[in-house]
Amino acid sequence: TYTDSIALVAGVSVYGGFQGTETLLTQRDPSQYETRIDGAGTTHVVLCADDALLDGFTITGGNADGTGDGAYGGGIFCDGTSPTISDCLIAGNHAGLRGGAVYARDSSIRLLDNHFVRNSVPTSGTIQYGGAVHLSGYGNPELTGNLFADNEGYWGTTLTALGSTSLNVSFDKNVVAGNVGISQVRTEDVTGIWTNNVFVGNINVPIYTGGDTVLYFGSTNMVSLVNNTITGADSYGVSAYGSPYYANNIFAGFLRAVREYSVGDTSDVILEHNLFFDNDVDVRDENSVSVSGANAINLTVGGASGNVDGDPYFEQGFRYPWTADAVYDPVSFTTLLIDSYGVGGGSNSPVSYT
Repeated sequence: TYTDSIALVAGVSVYGGFQGTETLLTQRDPSQYETRIDGAGTTHVVLCADDALLDGFTITGGNADGTGDGAYGGGIFCDGTSPTISDCLIAGNHAGLRGGAVYARDSSIRLLDNHFVRNSVPTSGTIQYGGAVHLSGYGNPELTGNLFADNEGYWGTTLTALGSTSLNVSFDKNVVAGNVGISQVRTEDVTGIWTNNVFVGNINVPIYTGGDTVLYFGSTNMVSLVNNTITGADSYGVSAYGSPYYANNIFAGFLRAVREYSVGDTSDVILEHNLFFDNDVDVRDENSVSVSGANAINLTVGGASGNVDGDPYFEQGFRYPWTADAVYDPVSFTTLLIDSYGVGGGSNSPVSYT
């Protein structure tokens, strides 16, 4: 364990997970030999640099609870720099305003195959964004293959992305499970095609009427969704401005699965070949007209075609509320979540997610 903050160096790769007897990089095992960087309450645990790599570490103990940039990025802080962070456990970090785990401004940061666990921003207020990750400005950030579990926040508990000129966000093959906040994702002025993600077992707190939703895509929205599984419990699924494209997704268990907002004159989400199941309302259009049933969607929602109804036959999974904090096991590289619904055949049975 290294107890302090670190500053990455441009173009330099840093690897963790060594026992100390290895002679080759391929012999290391981060899942068995934890290499911990503990900020012990410092403002930023890791300061970024261009083309740097941090791989195989635990990043914890950040507390960005100050003012200005000192309220951003408890775990990792990037300002105009674009590193790669991969195969890390980023856990137990906090920010007073934005980016409990990661804050990246004007950055093309790459976040690959990490676990984000128990990071947070305050759950009250109006400008607290990104319990796990906050992106802003411009760039081409990439989030692929990550697990987000038991993070807490206000808007965008998992991810907030607020663009200013050109922010194209890649969000693919991530699992978002057991996080708490008004929404799991919030974007403004962002583009991207998001594919093969799973959103399950999150709790979206209704701070104000109509405010709780898993995915909130705000003004000038052009984030399209393809091949995602999005499930809910007494909340809204996707709330979207603009005219993005949604295809081959599963929307299940929502009060309203897809909600269109009016921007100027119209807001028309293009829905093709999606499966809708067990929603109170499948689509609420920009004129506040509710439409349910695939046949009605295909006939009456502009641009819709090929949508279907039916049970997706999910394997019984976990749901909020959690009866214990998430526990990360570095040996099996799993995060253990325990709920109160008797998951797995018995009361309070544990469920692990890799």
